[in-house]
Amino acid sequence: KQWYQRRVAITAGEDEVVEVKVPVKQKPEMIVLDDINDDDGPGPDEVPTAEERGFWKAVEENPNDFASWTYLLQVVEKNGKLKQIQKAFSSFLQLYPYCYGYWKKYADQMKKIVSNEAAFQVYNDAVVAIPLSVDLWTYFIHFIAEWKDGDENEIRTIYQRAVEACGQDYRSDKIWEAYVEWEKQTDNYRVLKLYRQFLGCVIQRHQYHFDKFREWIFFTPVKDMVTMEDIKELLTRHKAEAERRRIETEKKIKKEKSTDCDSALIPLL
Repeated sequence: KQWYQRRVAITAGEDEVVEVKVPVKQKPEMIVLDDINDDDGPGPDEVPTAEERGFWKAVEENPNDFASWTYLLQVVEKNGKLKQIQKAFSSFLQLYPYCYGYWKKYADQMKKIVSNEAAFQVYNDAVVAIPLSVDLWTYFIHFIAEWKDGDENEIRTIYQRAVEACGQDYRSDKIWEAYVEWEKQTDNYRVLKLYRQFLGCVIQRHQYHFDKFREWIFFTPVKDMVTMEDIKELLTRHKAEAERRRIETEKKIKKEKSTDCDSALIPLL
């Protein structure tokens, strides 16, 4: 239906009727919700659950509440949301960096959700925080051995890093032993050098490891343990030592003869 408005215009002294069309009022456009950009707000991975919020509130009010921290970590592990896992574990480990077991839990979650590279970074941060932890280095070694299976350089590097960091620790014998056993499959020459380092440390079960070394020496051919350069060096050292002993013996004999002569002359005087 069209509506019209009458307008009177005075033109040349006469009335004139003009019809004017009134615009029809248009409806507003409907906003389609699907067109809204989801990036404007936090994603579902970033929003904590009600249970997580409860534990966050507890640890924020009292950061020394260790029990609430452990419950929070259990909850975020169960829910499996990456952002919440990263936030909870990084916050906890800043306060309690010596809890090596939680470093491993964090690395396991990163491996599961993200990648081996992400887990590697967590382990790297862990051994920087507590370089003397034998257990943490053991976890790190197992992770690298599984991830880099067959890559001798990578595996040897992580073993070497471990013994350099905590090889003097009394309980480090299990790392040394694992390193030796792994090298036995690759290079016996390196095994001998490792035993020299290993047995020079004050470690637990020292006699047991020394007996293992003697057994290995007995059943391993010399040519597999040392190079020709090593043999030449040993012969040179042996000759030098034999010459030193010969000179000392001659000096001792001359001194004894001189003493005997002096003793024989005393009665005559």
